[in-house]
Amino acid sequence: MGTELHANAASGVGEHGAKDYDVFVVGGGAAGLSAAIACAQRGMRVGVCDLAYPPIDKALGEGLLPDAIDAASALGIDLLGAGQHFHGIRFLYRDQSVEARFSSGTGLGARRTMLHSRAVERAEALGIELLWEQSYDPASVKARWVIGADGGESAVRRWSGMHEGMWESIRYGFRRHYAVEPWSDVVEVYWGPRFQIYVTPVGPEEVGVAVLSHDMQFRVDDALLHFPALQERLSNAPESSSERGGISAMRSLPVVTQGSVALIGDASGSVDAITGLGVGLAFRQALALADALVA
Repeated sequence: MGTELHANAASGVGEHGAKDYDVFVVGGGAAGLSAAIACAQRGMRVGVCDLAYPPIDKALGEGLLPDAIDAASALGIDLLGAGQHFHGIRFLYRDQSVEARFSSGTGLGARRTMLHSRAVERAEALGIELLWEQSYDPASVKARWVIGADGGESAVRRWSGMHEGMWESIRYGFRRHYAVEPWSDVVEVYWGPRFQIYVTPVGPEEVGVAVLSHDMQFRVDDALLHFPALQERLSNAPESSSERGGISAMRSLPVVTQGSVALIGDASGSVDAITGLGVGLAFRQALALADALVA
């Protein structure tokens, strides 16, 4: 199975020639780069293409749980100084709260652009060919395996036929950052009527505030009206990013491999962002998939 790349001369892919890879990854976000890194660590020749240019941002997924930190370390992604450590999760509902601290290790809140930049640095250090702002089309890039890491609306999933039988439940997430010192060493999750707000420390002087609901018109300011104490904390804090939206989905597929094509990250299924598991799952998928290809 191969994948063709419509590339310009700068990419090193000639108009009439084809580059030969062991693994070619379609999608250069966190999942795609993780898969590429894991394969390159095992001695494979790897290429990656993505329509975007780094650093790639995403509205959700800025909290890494301890097992995600361990998986990033196994991939050689350096997260030192990348964000703010946190020690557990606190759920708040009306006048009640419950908190659980990690039994070992710490989590890390980090801007998604920072996480992506660190993954790009690791991929470059391993000699992975990164083809940014490039589209793909089956024909001129020869690869023994193709990995689809092109997100929830994966084109690879469609053309490989693995979208058949897919189940999904969609929610909408919106995120904004505030330049304020974190007031807690845990991620706070505020439980509202038909929505949640989660507050993640992402730096010594910054927090990320994200809202999840089934209403695509329901934004951060709407949610804060339901939690006056939180709204008051943020009232004098400058906004350090504009509001950004994205889809949070519970999605499952009957199969995630077909012949020499495999799916990873959101292309292969996903869990709701409220779980905080998305990026960590992609890291662990990458390590497992690379082991499977070697075997």
